[in-house]
Amino acid sequence: MDTTTSARAVRPYTNHRRAAQAAQTRTLILDGLLRVMARGAAELSVPAVAREAGVSIRTVYRNFPTKRDLLAALGAHISDQTGTFPHPYPRNLAELVALVHREFPMLDALGDVVNAAYASGLGQELRRAHDIPEKQHAVAGALSRVTATLDGHERDQLVQVVSMLFSRYTLWRLKDEFGLTADQAADTVAWAIAMLARGVQCPDPPAIA
Repeated sequence: MDTTTSARAVRPYTNHRRAAQAAQTRTLILDGLLRVMARGAAELSVPAVAREAGVSIRTVYRNFPTKRDLLAALGAHISDQTGTFPHPYPRNLAELVALVHREFPMLDALGDVVNAAYASGLGQELRRAHDIPEKQHAVAGALSRVTATLDGHERDQLVQVVSMLFSRYTLWRLKDEFGLTADQAADTVAWAIAMLARGVQCPDPPAIA
């Protein structure tokens, strides 16, 4: 067999295998980070993540050169696992409401490790650095037509309120305090978002003292 032809036949398989191994290593590291966070870690320790993932410290840094890179990747990793905040983002109010109905059952099914990780100090840092800005960006885009007549401050206020409603914490409160299921909580939040949008679009809204 011609050696050039042989090399061409082997190379795609080899590259695919290396890519799969690299992706697996990244997953091991990010899952290790989740477990470290779930134990209540207040600061990010790369050696602790490496031990939990079963890889070397050098391997962690080769995949994530900085701690910021590691935390940023975790947000996307969780989204990929749970299906939350899918791309493309919702383009309008109807798609945003539909997303609430899809995501609340997914958020309700998050495992104990993910929930404990988000409750940690590092989890709060991750939410502020990644999750909240991403959510506000998605909500702002979906409500762009609704908020077209609002000034910047009012637009920000509406986006903040809708982002707060569309969260795992709202889901938990509705379940714990009112005994709602995830589907019922989604119905309630979707209704509230629709009513807020209707109020914004009202031609003569009541004055707020």
